[in-house]
Amino acid sequence: MNRRWTQWIILSVGLVLVLTAARSWVRREGDFQLYVGLGETVLRGGHIYRDLGEGGNTWPPFYALWCAPVALAARLGPRVVRTGWVALNLVFLFLIMRMLARSVYGKALGLMPRRGAFSLASPEMLLPLLLTAVFLNDDLNYLQVNLVILACVTAGICRLAEGREVAGGAWLGFAAALKVLPGLFIPYLFWRGRWRAGIAASVVAGVCSLSPALVFGWRRFLDFVAAWPQAAHWGWGMNGPNQSLLAMSERFAGQGRWVGAASLPRGYLGASGDPAVLVVWGLVVAAAVVAMAVVIRPRGAWNRETALIECSAVLTASILLGPLSWYHYFVALVVPLTVLGDALCRRAPWVLVILACLVFPSSSGLVRYPLSTVWLNLSAVTFAGLLVLAACLWSRGSSPSSRGR
Repeated sequence: MNRRWTQWIILSVGLVLVLTAARSWVRREGDFQLYVGLGETVLRGGHIYRDLGEGGNTWPPFYALWCAPVALAARLGPRVVRTGWVALNLVFLFLIMRMLARSVYGKALGLMPRRGAFSLASPEMLLPLLLTAVFLNDDLNYLQVNLVILACVTAGICRLAEGREVAGGAWLGFAAALKVLPGLFIPYLFWRGRWRAGIAASVVAGVCSLSPALVFGWRRFLDFVAAWPQAAHWGWGMNGPNQSLLAMSERFAGQGRWVGAASLPRGYLGASGDPAVLVVWGLVVAAAVVAMAVVIRPRGAWNRETALIECSAVLTASILLGPLSWYHYFVALVVPLTVLGDALCRRAPWVLVILACLVFPSSSGLVRYPLSTVWLNLSAVTFAGLLVLAACLWSRGSSPSSRGR
């Protein structure tokens, strides 16, 4: 059986699995109902935080503007709009992989196998998709917006790798205005001396963040800005689905007292207030930042390969370092795993094996409770993220193109 027929079989099986899972995805309201509720609030001129109550809106004011067309589309019917949302997310996933195929391997990505091009069943594309499949399923199960934002971040990374710094910075700034986590790229760009990209990211992020004032008026906009921090803090549980370094520190140094982390309850877990948690969190974050600063130097070499690797490291760090990193956020690891996949397969395949062992048992869809919950309480996905970050830094430091300016 030749390679093309093998890819056809893999694509056929994948299509069946996606269509089967999609029936479950579109039946759930997930977080999509929050986007619709926020959009309806914008359309009727309500307060985008107070009118929605606790947990109704944790996003910045700029995000609310994009929910208005979602609310309009929802009037066609809940099942119709949710189906459209799932389809849109799958399109964005394809675009993410297409951009990476072009930037990392210099090849086109097509829907079907063909000579001289990749398909989603090509090993270079399939491996990162398989390793992040559990996060993708969780993302679509909750009808999240992460793939849309990840597409913007990936566009920015690929533009930077192509030498189009202003365009790359603009995409990253736009993503940072939608969700705070990509904002880590802005200090990184200035640290690396990519001034045009850093300025473009800062300007676009600032303009987009202030643009709601044109719709709401300055007085209401400033009221929204004042209300946002408290709203954003809602629901920062330290239980298993939160795989941030802070939550890991809480489970080990706070609530779990190291040895008891695995037996923590499945439901919501608040902060303990134990000062040891902040000490451990601070030490781990400091170690990660120092490691990145040592490897990613301000005057280090800058080319397509180093840009892709460094930006993959920053993307991974942005997921881990914040106080909140829900399980489905880690779908973003598809980017660094695509960038590093070929090098890891050739030089360190054991990393991929460890990643699979850390990731797959954490999925309640693959492993029954309580093992999946124990795996999350032990921060297995957090350690997987740290391993990816370490792999990025190792690849950056050992790359032949990293030597010299």
